[in-house]
Amino acid sequence: MGKLSLSISSSSMKLCAVTVWYNPQNIEDNLSAAGNLKSVLACPRIERAYVIDNSFSSNENLISSEFSDRIIYVPLYKNIGIAAALNRGCCKAIEDGFDTALTMDQDSYWNIEQLEKYISDSEKIIESDPSIKSFGPNMNDPVVLNVLALLKRKVLGRHYKNRDIQRAEVEFPNYVMCSGNIISLDTWNKIGRFDEKLFIDEVDHDYCFRLLKHGYKIRRNNKVFLNHHLGDKKRTFFPRALTHHGIRIYYIFRNMIIVNHRYPEYTAYTISDLKRFTFDSVFFNIHAVKNIINILKAIRDAKKIIREEDRR
Repeated sequence: MGKLSLSISSSSMKLCAVTVWYNPQNIEDNLSAAGNLKSVLACPRIERAYVIDNSFSSNENLISSEFSDRIIYVPLYKNIGIAAALNRGCCKAIEDGFDTALTMDQDSYWNIEQLEKYISDSEKIIESDPSIKSFGPNMNDPVVLNVLALLKRKVLGRHYKNRDIQRAEVEFPNYVMCSGNIISLDTWNKIGRFDEKLFIDEVDHDYCFRLLKHGYKIRRNNKVFLNHHLGDKKRTFFPRALTHHGIRIYYIFRNMIIVNHRYPEYTAYTISDLKRFTFDSVFFNIHAVKNIINILKAIRDAKKIIREEDRR
């Protein structure tokens, strides 16, 4: 792997996108991997997109011929997890001379004006503060935000304003989501890549906390929105009830416990989140019994991994 000729501290990023796919033909809510990819490549500032496909069969037919010359498609024919897939894409990007990557989930998509503003603003901030090594947008989940807004208008009256209007334009949070994250590939290489042991959940949190431990900063632009769908939403008056089940429940619980142990100074939210996930997984899911079994397995395996890490 060659060394980078540029760093994210340069005001002119050499930018690519790294997108992870997993059975994209099954995406609901009128989203598609093809639409996700098109929304990224509609921005000319993104020179290339690396599509790492964790599906068990090829989805190359979803790639539009309009952008085929700017896409590197890598079918894996197995699921190696989001962390390993992102690492593979970032390695290829570095080999091709890119210094900055926009990491994307397949169930996120951009409005072109929002993406262009996001990139432009990020470049300006990089020039003024090179210690910022990760950038995140605000998230717009159509299902959750629409239901919450409806409920708040009913309770607070018609003068209710969306909560995002009240937020500061810029925040420096402890973490941002992996999807929509602009990262320095040089820094990614130096502090340690995405943790493949975690496989899927908490990969973004773990990486962000590691950035902070190394003295770097994370910036979120609250005036730029990425359209993103998290999990499967129940269309009820409980908009936060997620219907994850099976192996996903296992990874959520296992990895939150592991990351909490690694970075207790950044994870005060863990206990309350685990309580909420337990409540959602048992009372709002038809797989309640299986979920309980997976939660118990997750606790057992997390303790084992923590013991192994503490011995090192």
